[in-house]
Amino acid sequence: MANIACIFAHPDDEAFGPGGTIAVLAANHEVHLICVTDGDVANNGLKDIRSQELQASAAILGVTQVHHLGFIDGTLSNSLYHQLADELKTKLDDLRPEIIITFDDNGLSGHLDHIAITSVINWLFPKLSYLQKIMYYCQKADERKHIRDYFVFMPPAGIGLKSTRW
Repeated sequence: MANIACIFAHPDDEAFGPGGTIAVLAANHEVHLICVTDGDVANNGLKDIRSQELQASAAILGVTQVHHLGFIDGTLSNSLYHQLADELKTKLDDLRPEIIITFDDNGLSGHLDHIAITSVINWLFPKLSYLQKIMYYCQKADERKHIRDYFVFMPPAGIGLKSTRW
């Protein structure tokens, strides 16, 4: 039985795409969900609602435990990389997962919080000997073409930087 950590930026990131994979893996493995932000962008009062929804989603998916890091939604690309890396490393050292599930290099949608998570995970991966594999949540090229001007420019498939871990 593998220990798996799913690391996402916001409450709901686990549900809108990788939820099926998480549920399948949770049936036979210990799966932890690490939610990096509180989901309360601009103090809009959604923090408690999104937290409750995340707990309900995790229960449906069969997640062993939800962990919150408490960063503010929308701020992960604002010079917080070292703090984010330190807090994620501390949590991962405690959980000691063999597998991580997170966003692809474009943060799936180009969202800067998503990209920050992936960048930090890719930086941490070779430093944590217990990690054996990263599974990236991504979209097929024909689905990606429908995302236009969401957050940042996303190069078409085959152009730009590529991860060596695919």
